[in-house]
Amino acid sequence: ICEYFSDQVQEKFPEAWREGHRRLYEYLREETTDLPEDLRGMTALSQVVAHGCHAGRHQEVLDDVYRRRMHRGPEAYSQFTIGAIGDDLAAVSCFFDRTLSDQLWDQPVAGLVPKSQGYVLNEAGWDLRALGRITEGIRPMTRAVEVRQDAEDWIAAANSAENCSTIYLQLGELAEALKYAQKG
Repeated sequence: ICEYFSDQVQEKFPEAWREGHRRLYEYLREETTDLPEDLRGMTALSQVVAHGCHAGRHQEVLDDVYRRRMHRGPEAYSQFTIGAIGDDLAAVSCFFDRTLSDQLWDQPVAGLVPKSQGYVLNEAGWDLRALGRITEGIRPMTRAVEVRQDAEDWIAAANSAENCSTIYLQLGELAEALKYAQKG
């Protein structure tokens, strides 16, 4: 019932829908622990990400909430320290445009700069692989390599190529694994 009415409001009153999410985002952003140390705190931050993205503030949310507070930069705290892979994937899914493709992991939202698009593609692929959804992780990871190359973000592109190689190696596709290893 809640989903039905949410869809109705989004369809008939898009500005009110975005404004409601903006208010929730701003409130929850301030009320949640800045750098949580547990799964409960990461789940709360995942909700902050969702509301911020529904409000249309994708780049701000990616930089301030997802990267700084959930991942804590290169530490990837939510993934490696807490092991909140599911919450991480739920959060990163908010940065993808579901209207442009029938595949969820194909197209990051247009509101992200190219380097950030490559970043969310890489994170989606990594999370999917970590959750055992290996074949589903191939598409966003290979797209991450392409997007990062196009943005001339060479170190990040090499990192994504290494991740692609690992995925293909896990699937036993040695020729593809070698191709991406060499590309990296």
